[in-house]
Amino acid sequence: MSRGPADAPAAVEVAIAGRSYRLRADPAAGGGAGVEAVAAVVNERMGEIAAAVPSLSRERAAVLTALNVAEDLLTCRSGTRGAMEKALAAERSRLEGMVGEAVAAERARLERAVGEAVAAERSRHEGAVEEAVAAERSRLEASVGEAVAAERARLERAVGEAVAAERSRLEASVGEAVAAE
Repeated sequence: MSRGPADAPAAVEVAIAGRSYRLRADPAAGGGAGVEAVAAVVNERMGEIAAAVPSLSRERAAVLTALNVAEDLLTCRSGTRGAMEKALAAERSRLEGMVGEAVAAERARLERAVGEAVAAERSRHEGAVEEAVAAERSRLEASVGEAVAAERARLERAVGEAVAAERSRLEASVGEAVAAE
């Protein structure tokens, strides 16, 4: 990707340990202000080292400054890492708590929904069973009614036939007795 004129590195003039340096400043990394801030830290550290050990050459002072700044960077990274790990552990714990609460709430919601569905299904089945029992009762009552009526009619015919036969037998017996007298 090519850089346009607006995001091209700009040249920045900085002073470190009494010497001027012309450096390029990347706008994505804070531009000239970023380079000047870094140069100010290096200049300050180099001045502290030169003041503490005046006999050091500029080269040795620069190496010691680089070592001190690198040590500070590592210490900072280590502290940041520890803080990040602690923050991540706290966030993990918070998220696990939220997930646990969400799971419990969803479980409760599902249990309520299942309970309601079971109750509705039970009610529907009970209604269907009641309808089936009522229909079977009506069918049996009709069937029994028909059977009773048929049996009554059969018995009435049988009784009628028996009465008629007994009447005929008695009439014949009475007729024979009258004739014999």
